[in-house]
Amino acid sequence: PSSLYRIAAVLLQYNLIELEDLYLHLLPLDSSIVEEHRREIMESKQIARKLTMVVLSSEKSEDKEKEKEKEEEKAEKMPDNQKLGLLEALLKIGDWQHAQNIMDQMPPFYASAHKPIAVALCHLIHATIEPLYRRVGVPKGARGSQVRPLQNKRAPKPAEVFEDLRTEVFSMLCYLGPHLAHDPVLFAKVVRLGKAFMKESQADGSRQDDKEKYDMLLSCFLSIADQVLLPSLTLMDCNACMSEELWGMFRSFPYQHRYRLYGQWKNETYNSHPLLVKVKAQTLDRAKYIMKRLTKESVKPSGRQIGKLSHSNPTILFDYILSQIQKYDNLITPVVDSLKYLTSLNYDVLAYCIIEALANPEKERMKHDDTTLSSWLQSLASFCGAVCRKYPIELAGLLQYVANQLKAGKSFDLLILKEVVQKMAGIEITEEITMEQLEAMTGGEQLKAEGGYFGQIRNTKKSSQRLKDALLEH
Repeated sequence: PSSLYRIAAVLLQYNLIELEDLYLHLLPLDSSIVEEHRREIMESKQIARKLTMVVLSSEKSEDKEKEKEKEEEKAEKMPDNQKLGLLEALLKIGDWQHAQNIMDQMPPFYASAHKPIAVALCHLIHATIEPLYRRVGVPKGARGSQVRPLQNKRAPKPAEVFEDLRTEVFSMLCYLGPHLAHDPVLFAKVVRLGKAFMKESQADGSRQDDKEKYDMLLSCFLSIADQVLLPSLTLMDCNACMSEELWGMFRSFPYQHRYRLYGQWKNETYNSHPLLVKVKAQTLDRAKYIMKRLTKESVKPSGRQIGKLSHSNPTILFDYILSQIQKYDNLITPVVDSLKYLTSLNYDVLAYCIIEALANPEKERMKHDDTTLSSWLQSLASFCGAVCRKYPIELAGLLQYVANQLKAGKSFDLLILKEVVQKMAGIEITEEITMEQLEAMTGGEQLKAEGGYFGQIRNTKKSSQRLKDALLEH
């Protein structure tokens, strides 16, 4: 019963009993908890494998129904776990030290995977960051409901300045991991604190002693983004507002930091947790379904579905879309048109995914005859130019990639620069120019556009300005 757990928690907090003495008598044993965790990982991998196999539609629908029933049973059945009951009571009264000790005995994220514990931990973090959030994080014009501090002298000390976050808040968030998804309000608060920290540090980050503090806190915020914020965004069901909030914080990081976070998110995060393994498989399954039905006529409905899917899992989705574009170049136009429902964060992730696809060391850049460029590279370059022209994608990383390839003596990637310049600035490269075209090139803008080029040049004023700014800045 909860009252018994509460009494035990209070006795522990006032050091009237020792945790070691009590922990021995709690069920289930640690070994069976580890066993259950291992079984969950195996189950999620099996589900992922099933989703990637080719199955006849009737079997597939039956399997899906069975899976649903299993999930519902799991949700209804409360875990008969005394250790988790005590842990929840400890978190509710704000005894973080003992709660942390119990969580350390269990597999990572095992405790926070149970919703009551995740919610109790979220509430404790709310109460701890409240004074700092009120001071720096509340947006102009927003009031927001106040969180009352815990009526407990031994609870974690509320944070007044950014330094205080390092004592307990960051470790609480790390124990919570991807399950911050249960509380989008807290997610937004943490992101706003990150945003306020970046703003403050840019305003007065010149002093030497401040610099060390700043670097420590920056690395903490980057770790939180990697281990907590991005995995939690994955588990939130297409929440575009949170994606935009997160971009507000990420925008102030240099692109090297951002791309490193996206790389971790794409290649490592999804394997770290049974829930995320399942989500990855489901996203891939859904992406395949959408891409099969994408045509010039169905751009709008398919674009909306791509938008919805990309709010939570952009890396997996774009990776699959780019793999399809490399095989079938007739998909380029419909895909470019269908990307208009993305958030700013998603456009940035798309830029990263394009660079990662271009830098794939396993692919040959030349065809076997060694005289022409591979079709996958041509398709990617063409897509890259079209996307950069149409949407506000940051070009710094892409241009730097081309420059690095040139430094390494590889000139194949100049094709990307050619496509980007041609699409964004409207400057067409023609090797054999006719006399009429040459005369047209001596005229003004209109005559150049009408008679100077073979192709049709559309209005490129905005995109050419963006390209110019990116080249000047970097």
